[in-house]
Amino acid sequence: MTEDSDARHRDLATKLRAMLDLAPVGRSSTIHHLFGILYAGQLRGMKGSELERIAASAGGRASMGREIARGRRLAQYVDVKPEYAEWP
Repeated sequence: MTEDSDARHRDLATKLRAMLDLAPVGRSSTIHHLFGILYAGQLRGMKGSELERIAASAGGRASMGREIARGRRLAQYVDVKPEYAEWP
C-alpha cells in the first residue's frame, strides 16, 4: 500500500465510523450498504480485502466489507434521500 492509499483508507474508515456512531441500534448492515452507496466513486476499483480493511478500521468486523461491496454495486440503481446524501 502506498502512503496515499493508506490515507484514503483511513479517511473512509473515519467516515464509516461516524456513520455507525449515528446509526440506530441494529442497523449496522444497512449503514454499511449506505456507506457503499454514498462513497461508491471513492471505493471504485478497491478489492474486497481493502473494503474489509476499511470495515475493520472503522471498528467493525472485517466481514462487513462484503456489505460495503453490496452498497457499492447498488449505487447505480438508487437515489439517496437528500437528508442522507451528506450524512454524516
